[in-house]
This record gives sequence, structure tokens and C-alpha cells, in this order.
Amino acid sequence: MEVITVETNAFRKIEENLKQIREEIGKTRLQNIEDIWLSSKQVQKVLGISQKTWQTYRDKRLIRFSQVGQKIYVKASWLQDFLEKHAIDCKFNNNTIKTKGGK
Repeated sequence: MEVITVETNAFRKIEENLKQIREEIGKTRLQNIEDIWLSSKQVQKVLGISQKTWQTYRDKRLIRFSQVGQKIYVKASWLQDFLEKHAIDCKFNNNTIKTKGGK
């Protein structure tokens, strides 16, 4: 299994972007996240990654996606699953965060 680590600030930015997407989802009046499809640009924005990195993720099949012609789409729930699979458990100790494998 491949482990991807993300700096705390980058992870918080991802969380903020997901919060913005959730708010947009709420505005669409759709009840189920399964119904939301995100474009490649939206996925790149949520993850804070470049087009090349997004291509690498797809080449390595790190995130599930659908392709219609030249267009790539990802269900929001698949993106959420990806982020949850790469979450790093942490422990709070004297107001500091210690992660597995971290110092």
C-alpha cells in the first residue's frame, strides 16, 4: 500500500476546499453526494494539485474516475473516499500534534 503524506497546512487547505464544495452541493438542492460529479478542474482545486499531478493520480489509478470522450469526471464521494484513505491519525500531546511516523 502506498502512503501519501501531506503537510498540515496543505491538509487544512484541502479541508477548506472540501467545505466550499459541500456548501456548493447544498445550494444545488441535491440530497445525496453520490449525485455530484466534479470536473477535473474542480478536483484539482479541491486537492490543490497541478494538471500533471492529477494526470499522474489517474495514471496510477489512485482516484476512481469516469471518462466521456476527452472529459474526466469524479464523483464527490470517490474524492472523499480518497482523502479518507489517506488521512493520517494523530495524537494531541501538550498542544502539539504527533503523527504516525512523525516526530
